[in-house]
Amino acid sequence: MRTGFDVAVVGAGVVGMSAAAELLRRGAGRVAVFERAAPGSGSTARAAGIVSRLTWDATDAELVARSQDAYREAAWTHPGRLRYEETGLLWLAAALGDVEPMRRRLARLAPSGIKVETLSTAEAAARWPDLEVHDAAALWFAPGDGRVYAPDYVALLAEDIRARGGEVRRDDPVARLEVAGGEGGRVTAVVSAEGRFPCGAVLVAAGAWTRKLLRASHAALDLPLKPYRTQLAVLDLDRPAEVPMLHDVTRGFYWIPEGGRLLFGDGTEERETDPDAFDERNDEPFLLSLAGSLAGRLRAGLEARYRSGWAGISDGTPDRRPLLGPHPAMRGLFVACGTNGFGVMRGPALGEAAAALVLGEEPAVDVRAFRPARFPGWFDFPVRQGFNTAD
Repeated sequence: MRTGFDVAVVGAGVVGMSAAAELLRRGAGRVAVFERAAPGSGSTARAAGIVSRLTWDATDAELVARSQDAYREAAWTHPGRLRYEETGLLWLAAALGDVEPMRRRLARLAPSGIKVETLSTAEAAARWPDLEVHDAAALWFAPGDGRVYAPDYVALLAEDIRARGGEVRRDDPVARLEVAGGEGGRVTAVVSAEGRFPCGAVLVAAGAWTRKLLRASHAALDLPLKPYRTQLAVLDLDRPAEVPMLHDVTRGFYWIPEGGRLLFGDGTEERETDPDAFDERNDEPFLLSLAGSLAGRLRAGLEARYRSGWAGISDGTPDRRPLLGPHPAMRGLFVACGTNGFGVMRGPALGEAAAALVLGEEPAVDVRAFRPARFPGWFDFPVRQGFNTAD
């Protein structure tokens, strides 16, 4: 058994596994991924999988585009093993106050060449007869947006990592990082359930669990990162609904049609949640909100039957941008977290950029705005809704 690694990656979600695969492609040497359970079984498994380029700005749009390319290529080279399809996504604003922020967003993204169709309510009603849009103030359809089933992508990455000589250490949670010299020193090893493993560098891509690990390792490693809870439900319909994948920016929900089923999510619970102690079931306020939203947006929506559902955990930052790059307080330590609910959407590209930064190389996308050093350390901040129209 190997006793040490050139690079240890903590977290086997879509970001961490993408980073590990890219590190090996770039010749990083001995690479291992440490995961507390099975690869892709954490937040990645509970994500809706929406992939939309209508994010904040050109940098985010480029990250999503690169991630789309990765999903598209994986689906093409592994037919039948990865569910990825570009069905398009309809954005709906019912309140006039939500229209102008969305228009500003579209203006910022115009140089990225994203195709967006502006629709009237009559056009939308004709295209999707089961969609209720009578109160819509504005409608935009992005035909290039889509959806991926991320755990399948992680499984393909695991095969690639092992084929290149890397290790994927499932059921081996990391308790702490070992550091030498205190603040300003260097990370020297990861200490997991199975022992101590010396490392040349460590990339922490543990999502909502990242801050707990950093704090357990050294007080100087703390960063402004808050876990928060999201929910998704699966509904049975009497027949396949003629509706698009939808994001209602006013009501703050999204849905994904799947034949005779509908996946419904509500985005963000705006308070901090312990990632190791949260209710994984749908709660009553969410189900009541779901019923009201369906009644207002889906013809015969009240006839939908609840099948199942779950809650997941995302990780938020003060400015809703990721934390990506070298940790300012410790040499040899890098983080890739704070995806604010967009981990799957940008995961392959964030992993690619993280691998480049670990190796001292220039990422393909300019991610300097994501540097953890932009924050002095931990400070309190409010959790805010991620997938919305805010500037």
